Amino acid sequence: MREDTCGYGDRLICKKRSQPFLLRTPQRSPPYPSLQDPTPPVSISPVPIPEAPDGIFNILSANTASIDTLEAHVIKTRRRDIGYHIPLKDYSQKGELDEGDVVGFFEDEYEKTVIERLSKENYDRAKLAGVITRSYYVAGLCSDSQMDNSDLVCVIGIVKVRVLGPVRNGDQLYAYKKRPGVAATRTRLLLEKREENDKTFLIGQAIESKNGVQYNEETLVSAFVSVVNGIDCLAMNQRVESLDKNLKGMIQSLVYDATKKIKRRFFWLKALLLVAMLAVGIALWQRYAPNTLLRESMCKRGSYKENKMPLRYNTSWEEIKMTGLEFKFKDLHEKIYHKEDLKPRSGRPGNFRYFINFERCKNRGVSYGNKYVDNTLTASGPEILSSDVHCTPKSVKYLNDGRWVKLMKYRRRITISHCPPV
Repeated sequence: MREDTCGYGDRLICKKRSQPFLLRTPQRSPPYPSLQDPTPPVSISPVPIPEAPDGIFNILSANTASIDTLEAHVIKTRRRDIGYHIPLKDYSQKGELDEGDVVGFFEDEYEKTVIERLSKENYDRAKLAGVITRSYYVAGLCSDSQMDNSDLVCVIGIVKVRVLGPVRNGDQLYAYKKRPGVAATRTRLLLEKREENDKTFLIGQAIESKNGVQYNEETLVSAFVSVVNGIDCLAMNQRVESLDKNLKGMIQSLVYDATKKIKRRFFWLKALLLVAMLAVGIALWQRYAPNTLLRESMCKRGSYKENKMPLRYNTSWEEIKMTGLEFKFKDLHEKIYHKEDLKPRSGRPGNFRYFINFERCKNRGVSYGNKYVDNTLTASGPEILSSDVHCTPKSVKYLNDGRWVKLMKYRRRITISHCPPV
């Protein structure tokens, strides 16, 4: 009995043969119904097959073969892609799907993956996108129970893809949402207005051009297709979407912080402006309103030791109270309005003292003896007074139109309650 071993080298070598290999009958039926044939499971070609020494065969020809494990250095085929059998969501589409149709991968009620022609209605629910193939050389995920309920989707390889409009060699092809089962170039997607949250499924890349095609005409284009591209594209979309959300959140946070700072600064600016306006208003009020602290300070400025002479006298209709604020004669020019009427009293300069009407100065009054001028309440009494050194009532005079007139001439009685020291 010979040893049952096989060696591997540049050629397939089987040393032990109880029966010629090409004449064996397979023990299991072919897995694909499409491969069922009335001819015997294994048939020898009419060409005589010479057998080399030690069981080495130069040529092996068969219509159907069932092999548990196949190991080879080179596999040559005229087919162009690898396809996988994926269950159909709707079994009635079995005959409707054709080579090049773009389908979507969906999740059914049993949480299984199924395929369906991609359209506007189901585009947003799709997990992935692929292309129906009829040029496969390997058909994976195939079993007798699902042959009639599935279709072949290209996993990787060169297949025909149904594309809308003209295509140039090298164009990227994406699933097209607006027309069922077709793809479109990236240029078309960029030219057409897309919604912000639209998914994009990368199908593959065209390897031929279709230039003489109308813009809305469908044509089959050879393209290199890989489901991995769609997975990478989907992952990239998710990363971009996550980055977009994070970026939007960051921008919103920055805008919120900036807006908050601007509002805070604007608030303080308004507060500062309000304070400035209030300060200006108070300053103007103190400057021009009567009986204010600023007016009083302005009236006292330049006075002689701030000496005050309280004075009261009676007229035929009222009693007038006033306070004289002493100034040197040379300083009176700054305190009166009619400077051209100001003249010193005749006599020795050291014998007289000069006073302004402190109440009228504080009230900016312009009257001589009347309380109302232009319907505005003012202080009463003359604007400028003069007396001798001892403040005797008989020596008190007031300035009237450039002349010094005795105050007792038209008044009944003058009372001076205090005479400031010289």
